[in-house]
Amino acid sequence: MLGEWDTAGASLSGKGAGGFPRGLFCALFLGLCGGVACGAFCAGRLSLLSQGRALPLLFSGIPVPGYGFLSCFTTLLLNLSLWLCLLFLSSLSLAGLGLVPLLLLLKGFLLGLGTLVLLEAEPLWGPAVWFAPAAAGSCLILLLYGLSVFRFSCRLLRACRSPEGAPLCLRRQCKDLLLFLGLGAGISLTGAGVCFLWDVLI
Repeated sequence: MLGEWDTAGASLSGKGAGGFPRGLFCALFLGLCGGVACGAFCAGRLSLLSQGRALPLLFSGIPVPGYGFLSCFTTLLLNLSLWLCLLFLSSLSLAGLGLVPLLLLLKGFLLGLGTLVLLEAEPLWGPAVWFAPAAAGSCLILLLYGLSVFRFSCRLLRACRSPEGAPLCLRRQCKDLLLFLGLGAGISLTGAGVCFLWDVLI
């Protein structure tokens, strides 16, 4: 799935076409982290924290504490599935090369915004314990799938420029989406379990 990267991705990594695109991964990671920092900064500057909790938590994918296991699981899973589907749809257009970093930046922005709302409602060390595994796992899944989408977009662009280029395999792209959706379900289940145990034990 992550092998045989296109020349565009390989040039960013500084490795051969068969190597893992570390440069591209770092660029997407920095974009995601930049979005988190920007979201947190905007939340504080615009005084969004005093305008309610439901809306920021809804769009950031952060479950509301105390709502139970099922609510936490569905919130994590539906939010992660939404972002994976958006990345998949972006790969079907020539704009995918620009949409991938933009979507990750937006995800980071909403995550940073929602995290500040959560930290305002709960003690500082509480949310960090039960939400950190789910947040880290979700971001890693989005980054890895973003690499797959970027690769497919590179091949799509090359195919449009040269009809004799490597053939596109949409079926493989769909399989990748199903794979990451399955991984997302596991991450959501783990995160919901930690949240449920936190509510029960603490």
